[in-house]
Amino acid sequence: MKIKIKISLTIILLIVINTSTSAQTPLFRNKGYKGSVGVSSFCIAFPGVETTHGYMFDSVHYLGVGIGANILFPSKLIINIPAALIPTEFIEYQAYILRRNSTPVLGARVGCLQSWDFETIPGDFLCFFEPTFGWSWGIAGGRYGIKPALGFTFFLFPKANRPDEIAVPYISVNFEF
Repeated sequence: MKIKIKISLTIILLIVINTSTSAQTPLFRNKGYKGSVGVSSFCIAFPGVETTHGYMFDSVHYLGVGIGANILFPSKLIINIPAALIPTEFIEYQAYILRRNSTPVLGARVGCLQSWDFETIPGDFLCFFEPTFGWSWGIAGGRYGIKPALGFTFFLFPKANRPDEIAVPYISVNFEF
């Protein structure tokens, strides 16, 4: 098992080293406005769309706000509802590790979404915390980017009749501009 980890780390290191050292900072990661649109999913069962808009403080640090909507299909959580649209709002921080077109990205989101337990608590909101890891590839000469990301969404439930928190895998693919 240790050999697999060493091989994986070596491959990742070679990819990072082989990234062109002459690559310039992409235009979409210069200081100033930055946005993205994309598709997301909680545990592949909640397909949705999202958009974020914010400010790049330099070519590494981004802070923004976002909104999204996910579709919740019938499950044990919902009774007598064929499908529901779940709006989300969040604040997001991202750190672009390398100052190149192709770079790993660490991020975190804090936000809320409308409760899906419509029968007992209409209008209730669930808070969440979402650490993510992704990779941003600069395209079109560094003017735009494509960023797939993986993470976990930790839902915090405010009511006593629910568990305190639950972690759900999260996946997204965003087009950055």
